[in-house]
Amino acid sequence: APTNDAFDAIAPLPTNLTVLSNILQYHVLSGQVLSTDLSSGLVADTLISQPITVQIGDMVSIYDTMGIKANVTEADIQGTNGVIHIIDNVILPDG
Repeated sequence: APTNDAFDAIAPLPTNLTVLSNILQYHVLSGQVLSTDLSSGLVADTLISQPITVQIGDMVSIYDTMGIKANVTEADIQGTNGVIHIIDNVILPDG
């Protein structure tokens, strides 16, 4: 999940609810995915059936289909409906 600062960086946020919903759902994978389940080069489909790619080096980074990168700043936060990994940037569907 992107931080508030990450969302502020793409301001103004889209007002179209479908576009905004797609952006939010692009940050969600089905099932419980812990940091220990990730591997470098992993490609995973999001809830909107668009892929993200994981790269692991000095940091864990998530890339959208156009190469926009978000770094994981905090991992494996247990929520009531899944696991949250905090990222420092908003990745975008179709981009």
